[in-house]
Amino acid sequence: MNENKIKFLILGNHEDTLGGNPIPKIKATKRQSWTPKVRRYVLWKQYVMNSFLKDMRGTANQSWILRNMGLWGKPLRTQKNLRVEMNIVIYWNKGNHGDAENVFGSIADSLFSQDKWLDGSFKNRDSNNGTAYTEVEIKFIDLVDVSQ
Repeated sequence: MNENKIKFLILGNHEDTLGGNPIPKIKATKRQSWTPKVRRYVLWKQYVMNSFLKDMRGTANQSWILRNMGLWGKPLRTQKNLRVEMNIVIYWNKGNHGDAENVFGSIADSLFSQDKWLDGSFKNRDSNNGTAYTEVEIKFIDLVDVSQ
């Protein structure tokens, strides 16, 4: 990893790149595996990953992200000795929208093959111009063993 911070933007959602609000994480059982709700969520997660990969194209991080995709199927992964922090700011279009905590979870599901050690935060904002978008910042912080 060459940089310790990554920023990218998710415009709307896969159904409406301007006005569509981000889609919250869903909880589904195996019996619900291909309901319309689950298919919509899978398409949203792919859209988030594609937004991330598009913004990383040509950056110093591109090579290790592609390596991670080959190893784990997703661009990012947390580890015990590497703290990862993801902070999001959601700009909602209209007052009727999902829960920001579950949107955080859906973005984490989209990008991380393992998010056991993921920290972070989420903020809600109203979009003033009728568009919906999510700002995402991911920080990587190496932990040092001070027990010795």
